[in-house]
Amino acid sequence: MSADDAFSPKFLAGTTLTERDVAEIEAVLAQRDDLIEQVRANRPVPTMGYVRQTGAVTGRFADGWCGPELTFSVSAERAVSAIEVRFIAPDGLPAGTRATLDLDGVPIAETEAVPGMVTFRGEAMIFAGTIGAVRLAVSASANQAALGISTDSRDLGILPECFTFEG
Repeated sequence: MSADDAFSPKFLAGTTLTERDVAEIEAVLAQRDDLIEQVRANRPVPTMGYVRQTGAVTGRFADGWCGPELTFSVSAERAVSAIEVRFIAPDGLPAGTRATLDLDGVPIAETEAVPGMVTFRGEAMIFAGTIGAVRLAVSASANQAALGISTDSRDLGILPECFTFEG
């Protein structure tokens, strides 16, 4: 099968595209770009330990940055007794911003989130063979374009570096 066989005859070499053809191509490219964005945003969260990510990741952009909240689930291959989180908080985050780590809807750790690397740890219990719902949230986010820091107009809160699930 040649590359030309994969396209409608109206898109073959030597044919002239109409405005409608161009609009159709642009719509298909936009759909493709949306799918790529979804796939990139849903790639696994960086984890260490005897867990396997299950289900979807919510709150993450394709470049790895998150808004003020990131959620995902893990299946524990062995019992987990603590979770350590390391993430980058963006420049422009307001003073007094708090980071909270929840497991199955229960807060297990909290710390101040200042711009730069933030690391904190919480006691947790995920039994081997069970699933735990993890949520990392910050109480505020930074829109760097609005603050004049960069041209990024997203509300950023978290760039996860690693979630370590300790036995």
